[in-house]
Amino acid sequence: EAIARLGGRPRLLSAVGKDTAGERLRASARSVGIDVADMFEVPAARTATFTALLDGTGELVGAVADMGIFDEISPAFVDAAAGRGAFEGAALVVCDANLPAQTLERIRVRSAKASVPAWFEPVSVAKAPHGLGGGEPWHLVSPNWDELRALLRMPPTHEPLAGALAGNLPDEVIHALNAAESAAIAKNVLLTLGSQGVVLAACGDAAGAAAPSVAAHARYDIEAAALLGGAAAAPAASSLTTLSLSVERLPASPRGGLRLWYRLLRPLDHVVDSTGAGDALLAGTARAFSAGWPLEQAVIAGLLCAHLTLFAEGAVAH
Repeated sequence: EAIARLGGRPRLLSAVGKDTAGERLRASARSVGIDVADMFEVPAARTATFTALLDGTGELVGAVADMGIFDEISPAFVDAAAGRGAFEGAALVVCDANLPAQTLERIRVRSAKASVPAWFEPVSVAKAPHGLGGGEPWHLVSPNWDELRALLRMPPTHEPLAGALAGNLPDEVIHALNAAESAAIAKNVLLTLGSQGVVLAACGDAAGAAAPSVAAHARYDIEAAALLGGAAAAPAASSLTTLSLSVERLPASPRGGLRLWYRLLRPLDHVVDSTGAGDALLAGTARAFSAGWPLEQAVIAGLLCAHLTLFAEGAVAH
């Protein structure tokens, strides 16, 4: 939905149950311009739902997810969609770990055959390993700290933000990014660090010879209220804060890969609803990248989308 609201033309390959929720989902998707021709119905299953529990500051404290229907999306379904032209002509493929491992592997194969970049969102620690395989690496994966460790088959640990709070990226994060590069999980890792922003780490092969399109050290102050002035259904201008971030070039990876830390300079102490912020980050980045933006610039668009979503009730800022 976020991609469609940003002017994209997404084609959704998914499954719904033969129930009211499925009917409502398809109708809602069509209403915002999402192509649902490749969405199929599973009569014996329930349409997926996600129920979020928020505290008084809008932060997520718990959730109940019913995603069992996605187990019905098989490699054969991917092949059938490919036969209908779902991959040919696409600018980007985005999928997540709710899908079975075999289906994700088939998506990678089909994307590579069509020369389309494929992105993977790990979703959770338990499901992140679904995206591991011995074939073509993902073009990009977007884990948080715990999900990155799961992708690396490492045991869970605390989130190493103490060093980040002091303005330095902890060595533990650098070591994990080095391990991800060595494991060839993806050509690019977009590591989310909550209030500390994100790190974009490219492997040496993905960095290429072109100079990065952002300065080695640059500050951005994006006035969200001015940007959305006059937009229908936008949050009240008085409730929106400026997105201030510093883009800092980190030392290159052992193989020469570019690394950028998009550090949030004004972390928020209160939000309306944090639901969907991570999805908005990925959607905004995907929309900008598929429109031709360099990846390192597209991440800034994603951060802005995530920022706006924090001031809106629900998962998507309209």
